[in-house]
Amino acid sequence: MKKLLLRLVVGLGSVLGIAVVIVVGIRLFSDGPVEILPGGPMSGTVSVENFPGFGNQSSDFIELQVEGWRPSSRTVIGFLHTKNLYVPSVRAKSKSWPQSVLNEPRVIVRYRGILYPRIASRITDPELILQLRKTTSEVETLVSTPEMFTADTTWFFRLEPIVD
Repeated sequence: MKKLLLRLVVGLGSVLGIAVVIVVGIRLFSDGPVEILPGGPMSGTVSVENFPGFGNQSSDFIELQVEGWRPSSRTVIGFLHTKNLYVPSVRAKSKSWPQSVLNEPRVIVRYRGILYPRIASRITDPELILQLRKTTSEVETLVSTPEMFTADTTWFFRLEPIVD
């Protein structure tokens, strides 16, 4: 019985070790995020043009690179409201990237292989937050989370072009 238990523990440990190596390898050697896994710095063609939008949609998944002492990237939902690009962060207080953006607002948006340098600013105006929550009713169908877009748990960031 002890041998069986030992084999089971060793087998599970091996599987877990292989999974960790795969995730670390993806993170180190990927160009940006991979689906739901955060990634490192992104590459692509940089555009100083205005963000083109999402075609006939008002929202889509985008990749967001947070600058700072160690750039990291993730896949998030972007949506347009009054021709401005916004991203929500659900459960923002428990995540590191919204806190990083408050300290260093420079971000890079990658959409369809094009990089758009932006400045992120957290929205604190209660009236605008209500408008954004109404605008995101379509976005809620993309990602269903019970506490999605409640005032306490979700922060909104406007991503504006960097003006020199």
